[in-house]
Amino acid sequence: MEDPFIKLWNGLKEDIEHFMDHVDKGINYQRYMKLYTDVYNYCTGATQNCYDSKRDTTQLIGGKMYNELKTFLENRLKVIYDNSKQYSDESLLSYYSDQWKDYTVAMKTINHIFEYLNRNWIKREVDEGKTYIYDVYNLSLIIWKEKVFFNMKDLLIKRLLTLIEKQRHGEQIKEDLVKNVIDSYTSLGEEKVDDNNSRNEDIPKGVSSFKIYEVYYEKPFIEATEKFYLYESQKFINENSIVDYMKKAKARLEEENQRVDKYLNESSRIPLLKACKDVLIKNHLKPIQEEFTELLQQDRIEDLELLYYLLKYIPNSFDPLCEKFEEYVKQQGLASIEKVAQNPVSKSGSSTPVSSKREAKESVNPQAYAEAILTVRKKYIKLIQDSFSNDSKFVASMDKACREFINKNKICNQKVKSPELLARYCDALLKKSNKIAESSEIEERLKDIITIFQYIEDKDVFQKFYTKMLAKRLVVGTSASEDLEESMISKLKEICGSEYTLKLQKMFQDMSISKDLNDDYNNFKNKNEISSASQDFYIMVLSTNCWPLHPPTSPFTVPPELEKQIKSFQVFYQKNHNGRKLTWLFHLCKGELKTRNYDKSYIFQVSVYQMAVLLSYNKADSYTLTELQEQTGLTKEVLLGQLNILCKAKVFLLKSSPSGEKTYVYNPNFKFKKIRVPLNMTVRSEQQAENEETRKAIENDRSFLIQAAIVRIMKTRKTLKHVALMDEVISQLKNRFKPCVADIKKNIDYLLDKEYIERKEGEKDTYNYLA
Repeated sequence: MEDPFIKLWNGLKEDIEHFMDHVDKGINYQRYMKLYTDVYNYCTGATQNCYDSKRDTTQLIGGKMYNELKTFLENRLKVIYDNSKQYSDESLLSYYSDQWKDYTVAMKTINHIFEYLNRNWIKREVDEGKTYIYDVYNLSLIIWKEKVFFNMKDLLIKRLLTLIEKQRHGEQIKEDLVKNVIDSYTSLGEEKVDDNNSRNEDIPKGVSSFKIYEVYYEKPFIEATEKFYLYESQKFINENSIVDYMKKAKARLEEENQRVDKYLNESSRIPLLKACKDVLIKNHLKPIQEEFTELLQQDRIEDLELLYYLLKYIPNSFDPLCEKFEEYVKQQGLASIEKVAQNPVSKSGSSTPVSSKREAKESVNPQAYAEAILTVRKKYIKLIQDSFSNDSKFVASMDKACREFINKNKICNQKVKSPELLARYCDALLKKSNKIAESSEIEERLKDIITIFQYIEDKDVFQKFYTKMLAKRLVVGTSASEDLEESMISKLKEICGSEYTLKLQKMFQDMSISKDLNDDYNNFKNKNEISSASQDFYIMVLSTNCWPLHPPTSPFTVPPELEKQIKSFQVFYQKNHNGRKLTWLFHLCKGELKTRNYDKSYIFQVSVYQMAVLLSYNKADSYTLTELQEQTGLTKEVLLGQLNILCKAKVFLLKSSPSGEKTYVYNPNFKFKKIRVPLNMTVRSEQQAENEETRKAIENDRSFLIQAAIVRIMKTRKTLKHVALMDEVISQLKNRFKPCVADIKKNIDYLLDKEYIERKEGEKDTYNYLA
């Protein structure tokens, strides 16, 4: 009697084989359900009475069918492999691809037909630890590996690499074909390694499994890629320029990146591109780096961007470039500043040569100086953004270069330093006399100044000059806008902290208090009937410890016309603020005088010293220098400075008396184009003396700061080595200025003399703090 299972299996086998031979036609629903039902009935034992009940039940309801299916697939795939021998080159890949595609499509359907076998018998076998049992679909892949793939792998990779090389040479290939074959490597998954490691000699010992794709495709593919580009790159770089080579290298990297997208597994992207970068870039790193300086000099932005694009993949390749970039930017900055130094501004403000070296030192155009720095910085900031993707390493190199050429250049080697010039530029922008109409433009320029300010080492120098100039703007009333002034102070505060701007803010508070004080004084005058119809009087009361103002260097006799107002204010102020001392800064006072003795009426804008001189001429038409000294009480030097301005404006005529003494005569024919005549001008010698005084004050302040830092450190540490003390002092003060070693030593000696510290006995390089 025929075995019922054999009959059942033969029917299944015939239908499955017919389906696999005509995969493109598919299988109809009725036939599919018949096959599924046959498997189900067998596995559930629905026809168990037909089988020998003495046989193993487990084998009866799954094992035999599993083994028959495995044998069927092995025989079928052996035929497929045997038929492959008649193909070669690309036709071999086409045959393999078509067979793989039909086989996997068919097996997915067959896997569903045998689903009940998967869920029951196969699952139980796997749960019991039988690692050689697989679900139907995975079984089909394993048999494909055994019977087809491992027999064809050498030919397959050879044909694949040949096609890819053709594509690299510019030929068209069937990318879908390549993709389908390569996808089969991925689908075949992992392979277990047997004890003899007989599958592949390249598999490392001790590895229990490996991915088919990585070992049999990716590894030989990358090796072939390295070999191909090693030859091509060397040949190309020998025959072409470095820039052309960089363009070629970039194009090749993009091609390989696209190749992964088209038909490789995503896992190959990193190792493939790394191999390409090593061969195309790392192997030719030195000539590419050597091209950097020339590209910089020629401002070849796109080529620099290309160079950056390539080198960013090579670790530490930017280090020598950053050094070159830093030096180049530094030299560009120094050259730009040297041009400014060669064309200092004249007294009239134009860029014409000045008469002496000393005058040139004091006459550097602050605006030209700042713009020279900003032009260089903006140029290379834009280059970093456009070509170097705003790379932090290049930004740091540029900042270091800017710090170098801003603090150490031809101008800074002279008496005038960068911080002073920057403060002067601020002063020019914030004065009413600036020629910029829009406050938004001034605000932008102030932001530019802050940009430069951040690079300055001697921030205390800027602070001193800025404070001095701000005080003058507020006192003289030449500040263009309180909002702009406060905006600048807030920017400084943001960078240097509140302590840096504390006095600046207090100065504005004094100005506000002075407004209220004048209102109260006017009420006081009205109440006591002191007011004069011919005089407008405004006074500022400023705190001595906040304002960088000094008492006048010359005595002064107040004109009778002003004396009453001054005395009445003193009475008013002492009444409300008993015990406070007022020091009158007459050298900073100004006023206006109306004339009635010329063809037309003028308003003279004068200093109080000039006012005292002019009021004297209400009594006489001429005075000698000695007589004017007696009238005003001014020293000869100060008086001559004021008289020179009046003579230059033709208000007075200079003549000689019979005794030979200088006589200043009233000029009745004085004429001026405008009604208002500006006569309150700074005497150049006074301005230079004031600048010298400010510089000396900076040096004195630095000595105090160094001493304070030394005492503070020693009080905390009690005992400290000389070198450690020097390092800590520099560290504490670096945000305000960079103290030089000689100054620190000098102040250590001073504190030793004053017995704040002492040398440790037996150790000359160690100090002790003395309480």
